[in-house]
Amino acid sequence: MSPKKYYGQHFLYQPYFFETIAKALEIQPEDRILEIGTGPARLTETLLKAGAKLHGVEIDREMEEPLSRLQSQYPNFTYAIQDFLTLSKDSLCEINKIVGNLPYHLTIPILEKVIFEMDVNRAVFLLAEATALRFLAKEGSREYSSITVMVQSYFTIHKLLRIDRKSFFPPPKIDSILVKLDKRRSNEILTPNEFQLIKHLFSQRRKMIINSFPIDSGSKEKWTLKLEKLSINPQERIENLSVKTLHHLVRAMVNNEPDPM
Repeated sequence: MSPKKYYGQHFLYQPYFFETIAKALEIQPEDRILEIGTGPARLTETLLKAGAKLHGVEIDREMEEPLSRLQSQYPNFTYAIQDFLTLSKDSLCEINKIVGNLPYHLTIPILEKVIFEMDVNRAVFLLAEATALRFLAKEGSREYSSITVMVQSYFTIHKLLRIDRKSFFPPPKIDSILVKLDKRRSNEILTPNEFQLIKHLFSQRRKMIINSFPIDSGSKEKWTLKLEKLSINPQERIENLSVKTLHHLVRAMVNNEPDPM
């Protein structure tokens, strides 16, 4: 069961970290937990020993042997050899917690699926350090991006610990950060269309807001007034707006009218 580069596999192998991840999930009897990318199933077994009702998803068929063994030992465990991104929304509807060591190149598609197709109240993810810093970023920082806005719109994010690259086999090029994400209880969740608009705005992150979205010259004065009613400086840059302010901005743009603050 060798890790494969084309799947972005880097296997965590120190037992201490598996226990930390299981503790962060705060496993309860009623939980239905999904593990993305079980690999050789070391974390999987730790979660099952902690009493989790667990469904594992693994894309690499060569990793099936330990999963089959665990299924015979634990009646609360099921698994599928499948790409997580191909799972149907219906098959995910009972999952309330999710965990995984996310491949760097697939982190954003996975997060979009979790946010827009699932109702997860907690996620514990091992992320490449650069990605985790984007999740945790504050407005105005270099790491602040559309991904920051998407994740922080849906989750409260907690940095749990940094894990050295030497704790993985094979070692990746950068260190990793373990994060816990708890679902926000609010009505400030972005829709997929609003998130696409956020992406567009951040593609021009250093432009003045009034110049960042498509408006004709005749409506520029009108939009300047609308932005001012939203307490947004039309000459401010997108990268300096808070997540909450960006919510109001994109909803004003979608509705073609400002929402009250």
